[in-house]
Amino acid sequence: MKTKKLNILSLVAVLLMVGCAHQAGRSQHDAHAMMAGQQVPDELLAKRRVYFDFDRASVRHADLEVLAAHAEYLKHNPNCRVRIEGHTDEKGSREYNVALGEKRAKAVADALVMHGASKDQIIIVSYGKEKLDAKGHDEKAHCLNRRAVIMYGEE
Repeated sequence: MKTKKLNILSLVAVLLMVGCAHQAGRSQHDAHAMMAGQQVPDELLAKRRVYFDFDRASVRHADLEVLAAHAEYLKHNPNCRVRIEGHTDEKGSREYNVALGEKRAKAVADALVMHGASKDQIIIVSYGKEKLDAKGHDEKAHCLNRRAVIMYGEE
């Protein structure tokens, strides 16, 4: 049993090192620039939509860099506020979708806080299926509607 745990821990450590080495180029440079007090890259801050899988409220790994950039911006601008709006596709009841939208907004807010933003800077709201971004009843429209949106300057 101990050997199995040790093997799993070793595998996780190797994967983390490989992942970090793979990201070492530009991402490492950007992280150092942010730590040095330089501006957060605009291309990351321009991305304000986080998309979710069907019936899920987990932030995708691919969105963590964007959320880290927003958190860094918020950390260096303590008077700035954001509203995180949670949305769903049209499937399901109104009540279910409002709850799922709230979970999605909270997942984004939690990621921002985990990366250094203050809880006091963040408000979450859920619109459920009330404000669809894409009209239509196909999977493409549904995918675009499963989202959380970061809105700056909103109270």
